Amino acid sequence: MLLRNNQLISTIDISISLAFYRDCLGFSVIQADEDCGIASRDDTKIFLWKCEPMIDPQPTSCTIFVSEIDALYQEMKEANVIHPNGPLADQPWGVREFSILDIDGNLIRFGQLITGVQKKNEPRLSNRTDRGDPRLNFREDVSGVLFTAGRLPRYGRPFLVHRK
Repeated sequence: MLLRNNQLISTIDISISLAFYRDCLGFSVIQADEDCGIASRDDTKIFLWKCEPMIDPQPTSCTIFVSEIDALYQEMKEANVIHPNGPLADQPWGVREFSILDIDGNLIRFGQLITGVQKKNEPRLSNRTDRGDPRLNFREDVSGVLFTAGRLPRYGRPFLVHRK
């Protein structure tokens, strides 16, 4: 059901968060220690790292893509973890998705691409290299908004820049 995803999420208490992912979301605990933990389900891994509540940023969000969204939604609904503002719905960007909040307030969206749907303002690839580094991928939508995607050279982490 869950497709290949690896997400990094902050938490204040590793053991409590791992218990939530195990008991409420059906994940298996792979690793648990004082500073980090790993939970896995199907082909998805959640990496939890311990943060200090007054120092680190507020909760964040991530999206996990799945292959059977309706069945997963029913499972999460029975576990009573669906976010009140995040019921299952088809979004205009071509994804059927729903949202939950984990025990630390991180928003997790589960989504499945909708096949055969024409998306409005769908980005198209542009091979233009006049906007900087030719190793980067550029996407422009019909309104002229440019999205630059690439990898940070030092760490290899992906990034996305949105600019007009």
